[in-house]
Amino acid sequence: MPHYKRFALIILGLVFINSCARVVNPTGGDKDITPPVLVKSIPANNSTNFSSSTLVLSFNEYITLDNPSQNIIVAPLPKNKVKYKVKGKDIWVEFDETLLPNTTYSLFFGDAIKDVNESNILNNFSFVFSTGNELDSLEISGRVKFANTDKPAEKIKVLAHENIADSAVISSKPIYVSVTNSQGQYTFKNLPNKAFRIFALEDKNGNFMKDLPNELFDFSESSIQSIDSVPNETLRVFESELPLKKKKHTFYKNNVIAIAFNKKASANDKYFLTNNGEEAIVVAGQNYSDSLVLKLPSPLTDTLINPITKDSIPVSFSDRNKDYSAPWLLKGNQILWDSVLITSSLPFAPTDTFSICGMKDSTVYCVDQTNGIKTLDNNRFYILPSFLDSVQKMGKLWVSAGSLKSLPPFENNVNDSVFYSLQKPDTSSFGVLTVTIKNTENLKGFIVLKKDEQEIMRLDANSESELLLKSPLLSAGAYNLLFVQDDNGDGKWTPGWYTENEKSKAERTVAYKEEIKIRSNWELDLEWNLSLSEE
Repeated sequence: MPHYKRFALIILGLVFINSCARVVNPTGGDKDITPPVLVKSIPANNSTNFSSSTLVLSFNEYITLDNPSQNIIVAPLPKNKVKYKVKGKDIWVEFDETLLPNTTYSLFFGDAIKDVNESNILNNFSFVFSTGNELDSLEISGRVKFANTDKPAEKIKVLAHENIADSAVISSKPIYVSVTNSQGQYTFKNLPNKAFRIFALEDKNGNFMKDLPNELFDFSESSIQSIDSVPNETLRVFESELPLKKKKHTFYKNNVIAIAFNKKASANDKYFLTNNGEEAIVVAGQNYSDSLVLKLPSPLTDTLINPITKDSIPVSFSDRNKDYSAPWLLKGNQILWDSVLITSSLPFAPTDTFSICGMKDSTVYCVDQTNGIKTLDNNRFYILPSFLDSVQKMGKLWVSAGSLKSLPPFENNVNDSVFYSLQKPDTSSFGVLTVTIKNTENLKGFIVLKKDEQEIMRLDANSESELLLKSPLLSAGAYNLLFVQDDNGDGKWTPGWYTENEKSKAERTVAYKEEIKIRSNWELDLEWNLSLSEE
């Protein structure tokens, strides 16, 4: 064979060997986005006459369970804890008790089942069987909202008791449990034809009972009969108010005592008597706050008692020679540029020499008059916009020394100069909202406009069939409009109360259907047909 042919054969052989040795990665398929599928079960889903205590659910791929003790709901609620085991593609469910006869059981897995490789969730999977000859098919459904905002309440447990007493949730566990979704909706399926008492519970300790004072909660006022596919009442969860209690107190000169409380309360709640029955005079803290200053009658006694609160509040008097300081505070409204609010922990009033000064380009402008202030109460005053116009809405603003004086028993306190940096923004950065509110003739309460939970303005409902809410200048952003049904007339939303012997529902609220978007340099007109009926 000629040498050039031998050389060609060698080259071809090397190419062949090299091609055989090359490693090539296999091309992958599409990403698995399909959740697991139930292919077999013992017993079959929706089967009857089941007599075992173990279920086996087989899927088409390897699966895992996410926190089954918390995420899986079994109804009726077993007395003992259910055991869950994952074996490859199977879930084993073991009841540690004899199942009730002639009873339909439902296992709601929620989002607990996932595949191993891609964590695809089998959403809202449920498994049903009966120990009797037939499956129960009735249901109860409804919604849960937050009572103070009218917004949907998610992940709230809803408990159905066969014991229809309104205190059942205090003394026993329910027989059926549901959990609300992101829209606040709950459903009890496969129920027998019975009457149930329904409760909504945050259940912070996971025991299915109302036993903590700070758990969100509500209750149906009457029993509910299970009816196939008919929605029922909306529950509105609230956190019960804790009893008003004293945190600390300080005794000052001139028989004055300052008390700090565990929560905000109105002056009506902060009504004190000495132990000989004389009333202490409230001199500061009349507005809704968590503190109070009292002028005590003479002669002094050794305790003060609040006859309204659940627990009396004793106060022992000591160290009676302290001077009470006067912390003046001058601040602008966070929304309106043309209002400035003066507040103090002491009752106070403007003096005859009241003076407000402003500065622009190193020049001081002062206006001396007392008619530029609007009184809210003896702890709060507004400086009126017309007065501010006189002293320049640019640069610094201050209330001159001696312009404010404390009222008795603090009459010796007079303010130093109080400064506030005031800058007038461009009005084109603000918007205006006008809302026509209809169907208001039979409502008792008020309508509030809020931004970030701060109340911007309020409009009282009256006997008129239509109300007009027109806002001042509003900064751009999202706002909420809410009607509060003020049943007790105290000017604020009041939560409910629930004990074994005393029960009340929270005051009703109704929210406008969506957030209100305010844009700069824009006027927005809306119409609201206000209704207390359920959707």
